Amino acid sequence: MTTYGIPLFFEDKTGKITGSDFVDIYDRSPMLRVAQVVQSDRILRYIYDVGSTSIASSRGYSSSEPEVTLEFGTDYSLGSIYFGRSSSRSIPMERYLRRLSPSGSSLVRVFRASDGSDYIWGYRVDMDHEWTCTNMSTLKLIGHYDLKPAGEPPYRSSGNVLTVYEEYQHLSIDLLASLLIMRHIAEHRL
Repeated sequence: MTTYGIPLFFEDKTGKITGSDFVDIYDRSPMLRVAQVVQSDRILRYIYDVGSTSIASSRGYSSSEPEVTLEFGTDYSLGSIYFGRSSSRSIPMERYLRRLSPSGSSLVRVFRASDGSDYIWGYRVDMDHEWTCTNMSTLKLIGHYDLKPAGEPPYRSSGNVLTVYEEYQHLSIDLLASLLIMRHIAEHRL
């Protein structure tokens, strides 16, 4: 993949954790789609790698197999995260996104990404961003998420953006999956 020296900016079309398209505004990375299915005994959120937005829109492409499945209880409790198209590998969310300390904030958690490194998501730990993700060993910022501020006038863009720094673009799905869980934790005060 060509490097440009600038982050990937995924516009979150709806800003909702229940479903949205995450489109790289420069079309350098595949579009990611989040879709929710409510069943009688659980809530499932699927993350799909839809492919290039220009290709996807021209061909009506839609992947039938999710890259990640997030499973929540019908009471919005944390369930499990399933990885891969076969969803054969699962981890309980409480183990996947661990609090830094037993008495620590539920909105600052660490997770191990697919590259084997640990990363920390934190809510409003940086005054410039709503959510920030840092490498746990280097404390280097690797991504952040911001919702459009309330009261800001409408534009052609939603104003909701997941930013992934270019050297970490291979972790885009990891960041989106863990961010959705973190936002779920915040929204439901878990």
